[in-house]
Order: sequence, then C-alpha cells, then structure tokens
Amino acid sequence: MTLKQRVEKSPGERPKVDIDSTASFACTLNAMLKYDRMGIHSFLIRGFDPVNDVSEYGRELIPRLKLGAQEIDAG
Repeated sequence: MTLKQRVEKSPGERPKVDIDSTASFACTLNAMLKYDRMGIHSFLIRGFDPVNDVSEYGRELIPRLKLGAQEIDAG
C-alpha cells in the first residue's frame, strides 16, 4: 500500500501532517515518527470507517506512537 503524506502550514501556525491511514499501522507509525523528529507534532489521521478506525488508533497506533516519541526524546 502507499502512504500519502501532505504537510500543510498556514502562516504563523505549526505544520500539520495529513496521513492516509489506508497504509499499515507500522508504515503510518514510522511516517509519524519521522515527522516527529522534524519537529512536527500535530497530525490529522483519517480512515474509511471512522468509528472502528479511531478504536484501532487508540489500541494499536497511539500507544506505539507514544513509546516511539519517548525513545526519540530520550535520544
């Protein structure tokens, strides 16, 4: 699968990243952590089935993202 990424930035705002969540969680996680290393910390995550997708994000993606960000911060 492909991972579509787009960085949006309005004047005076921090950039926001739009990631197509049709990619695997591992691929999405890796992309988000790469952006975190670049100083981007706001993400918009969308999927095809919002109710189920948000549950999966909470179970699968967000805990791994937190751990990855902590590892980056610990450096």
